[in-house]
Amino acid sequence: MIDPARWLPDLEPGGRPALLIAMLLSAFLLGAVFVAARRPNSRLGPLPLSASPHLRDVVEPIVLVESISIDDGGSRGASFRDARGKDCDFCLVDYGLQDWGKAVRPDAIAFDAWGDGDPVPVRGPDERALLGLLERWAATAPLAIPVKSLSDRHERGEISTQAFRNALTEDQVKYARVMAILRVLRNRN
Repeated sequence: MIDPARWLPDLEPGGRPALLIAMLLSAFLLGAVFVAARRPNSRLGPLPLSASPHLRDVVEPIVLVESISIDDGGSRGASFRDARGKDCDFCLVDYGLQDWGKAVRPDAIAFDAWGDGDPVPVRGPDERALLGLLERWAATAPLAIPVKSLSDRHERGEISTQAFRNALTEDQVKYARVMAILRVLRNRN
């Protein structure tokens, strides 16, 4: 066994325990920093479309064709048409509280309009490529820009939910559904 008295300098009475505590605390903090550095990045960000098997053939710009809100507890979906006229459907499936009040799994993206397809991994390449696609769409689509501005104001608490809903036209509601999906993807990627 290592005797701390051998390698600790002579200090005033009561000084060695304080030094030991400081060294243990330093080692703990260093370990915490090391563990935090090895954890996956909490903000991964978007990926290019080529990273997603579901989106690699999409040609931008895209146009929103339709969006849906499903009465299953919060699932939302959308259908886009790309520059070549090919449709791309996706749905943020809300698995809700299906197991006696416990969430079965987090909301996930499925690449079909009604969420019946197999969900892609949360924070995986498909989801992150979709995040990038939606970010670019929201920044350039003429009808998406005012909805994004309203949505951002609502998220910051500058306007109430009721004021947000009242400010939307019927056409803007379908854009607001996609903005809600975009907000979920932003928050977890």
